[in-house]
Amino acid sequence: PVPEAAPPPAPAPAPVPAPHEDTPLTYKQPAEDVAPAGPAVVAAPEVPPESDAAAGAGPKEDAGEPAAPGEPAPAERRWHAALKGRNVKVDGGLAERHSGASDALVLTEEPIFGDVLTVEIEVLETSSSMKTGGIGFCATGLGKVPDKVQDISVPFVMVGFEPQKWIFKTLVGGKQELKLDAKAWRPCKKFAGGDRVRFQLEKNGVCRVTHMGADGVSKGGAEATIPGLPEAEWHGVVELAGTLKMVRGLLPV
Repeated sequence: PVPEAAPPPAPAPAPVPAPHEDTPLTYKQPAEDVAPAGPAVVAAPEVPPESDAAAGAGPKEDAGEPAAPGEPAPAERRWHAALKGRNVKVDGGLAERHSGASDALVLTEEPIFGDVLTVEIEVLETSSSMKTGGIGFCATGLGKVPDKVQDISVPFVMVGFEPQKWIFKTLVGGKQELKLDAKAWRPCKKFAGGDRVRFQLEKNGVCRVTHMGADGVSKGGAEATIPGLPEAEWHGVVELAGTLKMVRGLLPV
């Protein structure tokens, strides 16, 4: 006899789901909502805000040394738009001798005050010449500004020129000169672009000039006592002549 086939196994019972099971939710943005890829946006670097001290700090005069190249440049000292000779163009702190002119005088816009009066320039442009100009102080009261230092009618004191010398005029007597040792300072041979020249006048008549090159190396200087200078309001004064063609007035730091 043929044995009967075994009956098929009974199907396994379906699993019964748990009464409650926490399933983590995930969200996949539909394809139609996906924004097309674009160029990456790079955020601009943040710029630190300027400190209150830096924002509100103003120029301050003192009797220190001229600022060395590489240090923060001092603020400009403006030249007077009216107190100047015919042969010079003034634009704020810039003063330039007209092309073809031999001599030009320019005065600071405001008188300079303090126990030690200081006027400072940066040489911006020179020209080839056998003579040069000078720097110093001129008393207020000069109505018409001449072109040459020799024609200043009020008390003044200046240094430079070629041959190098101090030139000054007091309340009594006429213009006087005091020879300057060429080994100490000979500006006609020394002036170059980027140089800084500072002139200081003390109340006792002591005058001092210092000259620093664009590389921070001293190019010389001189000191003298000029007797008889009056107590007055003084403007800084520069004669643009010879090698000295264009300068910037500076407020010392």
